[in-house]
Amino acid sequence: MKTGMEDRRTVGLACGLIAIAVVLTIRWVDSGFVQKAEMNGNGVLRPSAGSSRVLVSKTWVDPMLNIGALRDTEAARYEGSGRDIFHVALDLAPHRKTEKCDPEKNVTRHEETVTPFPLTFFGFSRRGDARSIFLLAGEDVFIAREGDVVDRRYRIVRVTPKSVEVEDLMKQETQKLWLKDG
Repeated sequence: MKTGMEDRRTVGLACGLIAIAVVLTIRWVDSGFVQKAEMNGNGVLRPSAGSSRVLVSKTWVDPMLNIGALRDTEAARYEGSGRDIFHVALDLAPHRKTEKCDPEKNVTRHEETVTPFPLTFFGFSRRGDARSIFLLAGEDVFIAREGDVVDRRYRIVRVTPKSVEVEDLMKQETQKLWLKDG
């Protein structure tokens, strides 16, 4: 069985080509970054004295810290709406002495404010024993009797000629609506 190593000439030629490929690859990788260039004071690459062109790779990053640009950034006045990372804001307000806590003084009593229902009672009708009322909610007009549900939320509890008692089914509140004059 032959392994291909019998011909010394072919093996030598293959080894030579591999060595040349390795050398060319290393030179290609090294030449892609910067050739014959130096950094000026503003952080810009310029060709050195004997070179006419500069090759800069897109992935090349300058490892040097540019102190001038850093000072300019720190000296800039921050006018954003977020946090300034260059200046520490300290709260230097004087500390108050704490007094003994009296639970009776600190209790705040919130009186419940009842929001009126968005219904307006503007009419009443009676035919025999049936009493009908006319309610207005925005631009919608509702005709209802005792026990009816208006606007899928308000139940008519009691009807009198001058007022209507309405229950909010969601909040479990009851309010009296008076007949609107005029």
